Amino acid sequence: MGFAAPDPPECLAGDETTVLIKVRFRREAVGFCVEEIAIVPRPTPLDAGVDAWLDNFADDFFAPLAPADRPVAKREIVDLLEPILKDETGLWIADYVRLRFKAVLAG
Repeated sequence: MGFAAPDPPECLAGDETTVLIKVRFRREAVGFCVEEIAIVPRPTPLDAGVDAWLDNFADDFFAPLAPADRPVAKREIVDLLEPILKDETGLWIADYVRLRFKAVLAG
């Protein structure tokens, strides 16, 4: 099917270095000094599967689609993610990361 999803309100896409640079720049641009910053991998099992995760968190992305197209789009997403996020036992694992930083007001 193929569809274009709306952009998330705040997207820090990119490789790890790019994300860290974006976060540091945004904080320092408003007067903070970033003392520490790190991306911490946090793999999270999705016991109910990615279908349930999409049901809970992706409504805004499906809203622009006609109701009849939403299940097709959801199936396409599940199919694309399966080889990446589903392990050999059939468990879905979300590849969450935690962004941790310490910033202090400069001056």
